[in-house]
Amino acid sequence: NGSKLTAWNWHAVFADQGLLYYWTKYVKKNVSIIIGDEIEHWSSSTQNGTDVYLERIDTGLLYKYSCLPKSRLKPPPYRDLMHFTGDLKPWE
Repeated sequence: NGSKLTAWNWHAVFADQGLLYYWTKYVKKNVSIIIGDEIEHWSSSTQNGTDVYLERIDTGLLYKYSCLPKSRLKPPPYRDLMHFTGDLKPWE
């Protein structure tokens, strides 16, 4: 839709994910970002190649590729990932 967003005010922007976000969006100028059940596709302008624009947003696409049955709790890919806290890990 041609939106140009440059705000740096999300949680833990100073952490590694902030650096990865910056590198993929503003250096490589080509990234797809998953937010909830939406995928934002960003790339550089075809006119001058310097600005980064939101090309499109896909909604509901991740449900086709989920490993688990549909759930009201979390959309994919969040329900397909497991975070193991503590010192004991299943693979150790």
